[in-house]
Amino acid sequence: MSEILNRMEKQGLVRKAKNLDRKNLVRVELAEKGIGAYNQSSRRESLHRIMSYLSDEERRQLNAILSTLRDRALREAGKELSTPFPPSK
Repeated sequence: MSEILNRMEKQGLVRKAKNLDRKNLVRVELAEKGIGAYNQSSRRESLHRIMSYLSDEERRQLNAILSTLRDRALREAGKELSTPFPPSK
């Protein structure tokens, strides 16, 4: 646990403070970056829950439509289709 907290502290996700009353205790608080990471993960969970109402076929159709729109928007902006997602067919 200590190693995980040390890494999180180095990443700016948490802050550790010594307990003034008991020397063997450490208080851990979320840093601003940690709060942001928590909020972002909560939104992903919510989106996953919402998307779970679509069938596999509906998800494939949505992906195809969004890919087509993304590809067209990139072309309109004069950008190449060098995104991390595969281009639509």
